[in-house]
Amino acid sequence: MQFKKTILLGKIKSAWFPTDQSKYIFLLIFVISLLALVLRVWGISNKEFWYDEAYTGILANLPFNQFTQVFKYDVHPPLYITILRSWILIFGNSDLAIRMFSVFSGVLLIPASYFLASGLNIAKKRPSIKFIVPLIFAVNPFFVEYAKEARDYSLTALMFSVLFIFYYSTSKTRHLNLKWVATSLIIVATFLTHYLTIIGIIFLFLFDLFFANKKSLAKTLLIYLTTIGIFSGFMVLYLPTLLTQYQNAPLLGWIPISQPQRLATTIYIFLFGVKTNSLGVPPALKLSPYIQPEALGFIILTIFSLSLGYYFGKKYQLFRKDLILLSFISILPILTVMGLQIFNKRLFLERYLTPYAVVFIVLCITLSLNLKRIYKYSFLTLYIFTSLYLITTIHYESTGFAQLTEKLQVLNTPNVQLIVSNPIEFVVAKYYLASKPNIKVRIYNPKENYDSWEVIQKSEVMKNYSELDGKQRIFVYDNSKKPDIWYRQSVNIGKLYVYSTLPIFDTSLAFKK
Repeated sequence: MQFKKTILLGKIKSAWFPTDQSKYIFLLIFVISLLALVLRVWGISNKEFWYDEAYTGILANLPFNQFTQVFKYDVHPPLYITILRSWILIFGNSDLAIRMFSVFSGVLLIPASYFLASGLNIAKKRPSIKFIVPLIFAVNPFFVEYAKEARDYSLTALMFSVLFIFYYSTSKTRHLNLKWVATSLIIVATFLTHYLTIIGIIFLFLFDLFFANKKSLAKTLLIYLTTIGIFSGFMVLYLPTLLTQYQNAPLLGWIPISQPQRLATTIYIFLFGVKTNSLGVPPALKLSPYIQPEALGFIILTIFSLSLGYYFGKKYQLFRKDLILLSFISILPILTVMGLQIFNKRLFLERYLTPYAVVFIVLCITLSLNLKRIYKYSFLTLYIFTSLYLITTIHYESTGFAQLTEKLQVLNTPNVQLIVSNPIEFVVAKYYLASKPNIKVRIYNPKENYDSWEVIQKSEVMKNYSELDGKQRIFVYDNSKKPDIWYRQSVNIGKLYVYSTLPIFDTSLAFKK
């Protein structure tokens, strides 16, 4: 029995690694993963939690019964936040600990991308793709920055990569076996990481059906029905939560309608990244103040389209199936998400497209491998150094709440009330300060209704100043409007206007009313 087990493990190992080179390949992937880790923790503590991350932190720390109630109003599936809740039990709930789960997912993308590239037909003739792909993902600013964020995007990229590997490998077997069952479970897990992955899953099925042998079509359909049955079985259990989310979740009306020319910017962002930690659509990282991302993206899109058309026209049978597969699972889902705007579903946001960004980058690398060696490696070197420059020079402005929290850490005054005027800032303040026993965080803006804000409880909403208890008050505004009540000091912390009845600030920075 032990002998058979050894042979089986040997076959699995030799399927991915040449026996005589396995230790060197492992070492190289380990070094690339180490580079990915260094870049993903670079400056990770230099930026504060913004609204989305604060929302994640609040959900992760809620008692289970409160979590299940609040989660129904979210627009994201449960896998990421469920794993994160277990993660913080082991590693703690500091900003760094919460973000490190995304970092961990981002680093795992490196070996996953190696296996993804190894499974392509082109890897037989161009084995360098197995190492170029992980190296590009290690330094890619788009994936590096989102791996520093306490959201599900890094995990989504990893899960879709794993699904791609399993599905592409399993689809070559036209027999219903345990591999298909495992693939079905991975499909469920991927969908429960991000709902938009369902589009890519559908296109994986369509691609496989398109290339299925007519003689084995009946077997293929049987496998599909079984896979769909397993998926549906899990979804029946999850359906009540999914329907509640759909009914209660706020409309994503803040996402602007994307015009076709947005595709150029999207491709640029996939390659050169965005500046995260911002509400709305995050801005692309600029290579130069004189070069607009949309213009450079249009040039890249033109070159990409011409290259894709050229190689489709050539009789490169080895590459053609790879090109069709990668196009099916990257370009078509991206266009589909943009097309959903016809039905008033505004979902075209680059961070929602991370699974397709993975496949798109592999597609770009596949096209580039047909260049002459000097051009291929010149472009690779230029891209690596450009990416390192963008990652190491990005600067994030402080919103102010982390600094304010540090100042309040030493405050022993009981019954301090922190009043915030903006619901976005309130969520961030609640994440940082709600756990402090001597500080009560409340929101005051009589003109607003907060019934649809699931993380804002009724007891946290202040209707008027008469509800204030005592004189230990700190007002936090996101503009220069002053509170209509007495305060001792006023100071700017980051982007915040802070008014306090307590002398907690450096008097050289504060001014009295």
